[in-house]
Amino acid sequence: MLYTRQALTPCHKPLLFYLVLQSNMRLTGRSLRRRGFRLHRRGNLRYWHRPARSARRESGPPPMPVVFFHGVLGFLPYGLTIDLLAEMHAGAIYLPIFPTWAVAAPPSVRLSPCDRPLQLPELVVSLRGMLCGARAAFLANSVGSGLLGAVLERAPELAGAAVFSDPICFELSSGDVLHNFLYAEPPCCGGRWPRDYVHAVQRAMVVLEPSVQFCFRRTFWWTHNYIHPADLPCDALVVLGGCDTVADPHDVRQALEAYQRGCVERGETPRVRLEWHEGWLHGGLHSDEAAQRRIIRDVLTRPWEAHGEGGQREA
Repeated sequence: MLYTRQALTPCHKPLLFYLVLQSNMRLTGRSLRRRGFRLHRRGNLRYWHRPARSARRESGPPPMPVVFFHGVLGFLPYGLTIDLLAEMHAGAIYLPIFPTWAVAAPPSVRLSPCDRPLQLPELVVSLRGMLCGARAAFLANSVGSGLLGAVLERAPELAGAAVFSDPICFELSSGDVLHNFLYAEPPCCGGRWPRDYVHAVQRAMVVLEPSVQFCFRRTFWWTHNYIHPADLPCDALVVLGGCDTVADPHDVRQALEAYQRGCVERGETPRVRLEWHEGWLHGGLHSDEAAQRRIIRDVLTRPWEAHGEGGQREA
């Protein structure tokens, strides 16, 4: 717990950096509105919502709503993902906003009430209300997977399917993810292209940001967001990039494959499917259109009947 008592690392950025960032955030909001999304609030949780396209729905049971948990940069890196979801998914789409770790504004001396981090019980209550108790298909990237793991443990009745992209949630029982994210520095020279160079940019632009440091050193309880694959309440797809620098992809792969082997030895069907992409960097899935189309089609847009009874309420 030493990291919670250490002073934040100084980080100096020109105001132009935040001006460009906030301009892009505003453009992202306008783009979401053009796609049919509207901003809503449930308790202290704000989220973008696009209703189900009931007029275009084919015969048969409706698809589950899709809920996407973003990573540290908010929705900025996920334009293609959101475009494809809006195009391919006829059901409702929810995009919860987690501003305390999204780099969006210059650091403030005081946190406003709306920037107060959501506690996990509060988040679960808000998600239940947002979904009206219906089950959903969840997609989460990076630190969003930590929140998703915590939600699935505390509200398994909401889980219809899950996709974890570059997840941290399966490795939070150790300190490796925390060290890799907060402390690890790429080599000054002789680094591997592009992995170490992308890591350097990530550290300079995101990790050292004072608001991000404050979130993950003062308000984010890393071990509370851990989930063991055996505790997943639904089928899940885990997508790993071999060049990820946050959660060591080789360790995650080894742990998940050990879980799969254990299930086979006990005569059980593993809940987790694993995809490995050797050359992908952190967030590689979200820049690969073909892979995203396949996952949206095969995992996220399945009808209600594929997940049993009791979830056929409109969200």
